Amino acid sequence: MRRILTTLLSALALSMMFSCEKAEPTKPDTTYTVTMSMSSVTSSSAVHYDLTAYEYNDAGEKVANNSISMAVKGSTKTFTASSRAIKVKLYIKMYSDNSSVTPQYLWVQQVFYLEEGKNIEIKVEDHTKVGKTEP
Repeated sequence: MRRILTTLLSALALSMMFSCEKAEPTKPDTTYTVTMSMSSVTSSSAVHYDLTAYEYNDAGEKVANNSISMAVKGSTKTFTASSRAIKVKLYIKMYSDNSSVTPQYLWVQQVFYLEEGKNIEIKVEDHTKVGKTEP
């Protein structure tokens, strides 16, 4: 009887050992943080800024976008990138509450490449180069 019990317990232990699936470790998210750091952009400014981050895949197609509305100095937001995205481009809308002022649309003249499993910083600062054409 003891031999049968030992055999059954051994068989049970072996079956449990081989039947368990190994869980793959989860990869950390790929993220990026957009920060408004322009010294003149405050909540009392006459000009407002909306920041839109467009995510692109390796074929240059837009696969996602995220935004910060009415960003002021110190506004910051971290976004989780699409699994298909490899780079981010930042688009800025400058506008006023005064309807007679035409809004301006500008691109930050730099492409920000994502690093898998890491966070990259994207800052809009006083010296950030902007232009009307997409970088």
